[in-house]
Amino acid sequence: MDTYEKKRQLRREIAERKKSIEPTAWLTKSNLISQRIFDILTKTPHKSIGIFMSLKDEWTTDLLLSLLKESGYEVSIPRVEGDDMRFYPYLPTSLEISDKFKIREPLASTENEMVPEVIVVPGVTFDSFRQRLGRGKGYYDRYLSQHLEDIKYTIAGCFDELMVSEIPTESHDRSVDFLVTDTHIFSDSGSTQY
Repeated sequence: MDTYEKKRQLRREIAERKKSIEPTAWLTKSNLISQRIFDILTKTPHKSIGIFMSLKDEWTTDLLLSLLKESGYEVSIPRVEGDDMRFYPYLPTSLEISDKFKIREPLASTENEMVPEVIVVPGVTFDSFRQRLGRGKGYYDRYLSQHLEDIKYTIAGCFDELMVSEIPTESHDRSVDFLVTDTHIFSDSGSTQY
C-alpha cells in the first residue's frame, strides 16, 4: 500500500474513533488542551499567534481564542485563497462561512494580512514524533514552507485516543514543534506527562 492510500485509510480510521467520544468529553478535553497550549504560549516572548477555527470534528479552539484575546495577544485566523492560505486578524464580528470548506473565516483585506510568529496547527491525527496527518490539501505545509523565517514555532493539540503509533510521511510533510494531548506534551526535548 502506498503512502497516499495509507493516509486515506488512517483518516477513515480516525473518523470512526471520533464517533465514540461523547460531546461533553469532547468539550472537556478541548478545554484542557486549550488551557495547556495557552500555558505554553505565556512562557514565550511571542505575542502574534495564528490559530485555526475548529470544525465540528476537530478539538474546539473557542476557549483558546478567548484566552488569547483577553490576554492581549495579536490573534489571527486563516483564510483559504485559491491554493494558498493567509492569516488575518481575528475579529469575532467579522467572520463568514466559506463556501468551499464551510469553516469560519475572516473577511479578507489585503492591508491587514498578518504573518504570525506562532501557529496553532490542526490535524486529523498525530504520533508521538509530532508528525501530523492533515486533511490532504497541503495548506499548512505550504504556508509553513513559505514563511520559514517568520514563524518561530508550531503547536498542535490531539486527544489521546486519536493518537497513532506512526504517521506515514512524505518529503513535504512537517512535524510540529509542540504537541499537546490530554496527558502529555511532546517536544524536541522529549515527552512530559501530566
